[in-house]
Amino acid sequence: MASMNSKQMTTGKSFEYALLVSFEEKLKNKTNLEVVKNSAFDVAKSCFDSVSSTEKSEYLLSASFAVNFLMDIEPRLSNDIGKNDILQLEILSDHHGKPVNFAKHIAQKIMTDLFLTRKSEATQLLSSRV
Repeated sequence: MASMNSKQMTTGKSFEYALLVSFEEKLKNKTNLEVVKNSAFDVAKSCFDSVSSTEKSEYLLSASFAVNFLMDIEPRLSNDIGKNDILQLEILSDHHGKPVNFAKHIAQKIMTDLFLTRKSEATQLLSSRV
């Protein structure tokens, strides 16, 4: 039997993967996308693949609602700046073993687990600071 911590981790990682899949599905025909497939992506996908089809459906449905909301409040997600503009979708690694304030952690997860960056914006920002 899986421990409570491993079930919680599997649930969280599965939902992170469902969010990424939902973003990709909803935005792939509206903007240039790049999915960063790193070790955090592999872990999240593995967790998603390990849950039941019912759980997968629930995660994907919830993720779809979340993505629709985020697209409504942030129109730049689905609007290119130019043809060289690429939206990167990335699941970031956790900081294992470090104590965190749960509310602060959730707020940071919302902003960083699916790190959405337009390459052209990042390049411009870095260029302006050099």
